[in-house]
Order: sequence, then C-alpha cells, then structure tokens
Amino acid sequence: MPEDAAIPIDAALPKPLHVLFLGNSYTYVNDLPGQVRALVVSTTTPPEITVDSVTVGGATLWQLYKESDAVTRIRLGGWTHVVIQGQSTEAVWPISNPSGFYEYAKRLGDEANKVGAMPVYYETWARREDDWIYQSSELTPKTMQAELRSAYQKAAQSAVGVVAPVGDAWELALAEPKPPNLFASDGSHPSSRGTYLAGCVFFRVLMHRSVAGVGGYPPDISAADAAQLQGIADRLPMPEFPAR
Repeated sequence: MPEDAAIPIDAALPKPLHVLFLGNSYTYVNDLPGQVRALVVSTTTPPEITVDSVTVGGATLWQLYKESDAVTRIRLGGWTHVVIQGQSTEAVWPISNPSGFYEYAKRLGDEANKVGAMPVYYETWARREDDWIYQSSELTPKTMQAELRSAYQKAAQSAVGVVAPVGDAWELALAEPKPPNLFASDGSHPSSRGTYLAGCVFFRVLMHRSVAGVGGYPPDISAADAAQLQGIADRLPMPEFPAR
C-alpha cells in the first residue's frame, strides 16, 4: 500500500456518543443515563461518551416540550442522540388519548433532527399484573405492552427516528421460567435489574452490537444475573436505523 494511502491511526476508533435523555422517573430512577454510560465505557475500546438529561417526575411529552427546558437543551446542539420517553400511560388507549403523545413525540423528534441528532424513542413497559389500571380498564399486561409498542413505533416513523424497545425486553424477561425482579415495590418503576436491562437495550441501539460480555453492572447485580439480562436484550432484533 502506498504511504499516502495509509489508513489514519484513528480510523478504527468508534464515533463519539453525546446522548441527551428526556423523560421522567422511568429515566432518573437508578440513573439510566449513568447506567448506559457505564455499559459503554466497560467495552474494550469505548467511544467517547457523554450523557445528560432533562427529567421531570410524571411528565408527559407535552409537559417536557412546554414546561421544561428540553427544547432549549436540544437546540444547544452537539448531540448524537436524543432519547424521548413519555409518561408511562399517555400512549395507552383506552386509559389515555394518545393524540398528545404523537404530537409532542413528533415535535421533540423534529427538534433533534434539526441539530443532527438521532431521535431515540424509549419504549417503556407494561405495569405489573397487579396494578390498579387493569382493574379499571380492559387492559392486560400483554395488551398494554402492545399499545406501547405500536405507539413508540409510530412515533419513531413520524420523526425518522429509532425505537429502543425496552418494554419488549421486559416482556421477554418476565416470560422466563424464573423471571428476574424488574419492578420496584410499586409495580411501576424499575428495580436496579430493570434499569440494567433497559441500559442493555440502549447499549445495542447506541453501539449497534451485542451487549454480551460487557461490564458496567451495579454492585447489587451478580455477574450471572447480568449475563442473563444481557442475553435477554440480545434476543431482540438489532435496530434498523432510518436513511438520513
């Protein structure tokens, strides 16, 4: 190979990741952004990664758009990805009217696209089977997850983004013969295992590779439990990124 055609030293280095998380307690409980960063930096040749967040407890996407500094933070630019997480039931028919979810999912995704960032829609999970919402509606955990899956897929399509199918990974995990305890005591928020599984899904989206064998798991999760959760995340199809 001629000397002037040599491959630059840094050609094989992974591209930096600068990720802004927008959401509520499903994002800030157990510090999901920090968990994602820990997973990424545990790899053999990790990319540069920074994470930041705008989170408001119980916030819908309308509230994030109108009543927080989420839009201002997006417009600062420099992000490679903007993660968008709605309130846990705002996209679920019949207990909510999803029209507001779709409108503000699109608006936030469009803001991300304007600064060259990929919108990543954080598909959340169905409430635990003993939750009150199943007593006041015809929903089941299965149908609630189907509603969430459909809503986040439609949101991603409308804004030329990608879905992080965390709820799908939870559904797989909870169907295991000995399911891990993903829920906190309230049956809604994640335990540390739930957040770790969510982080594994985000790792696959951001790094576009298997999560098998990476580290970065919290001290209350054993290596064996981490491997189980990694394996569940890796059962999901690899995300397909839209043409940009």
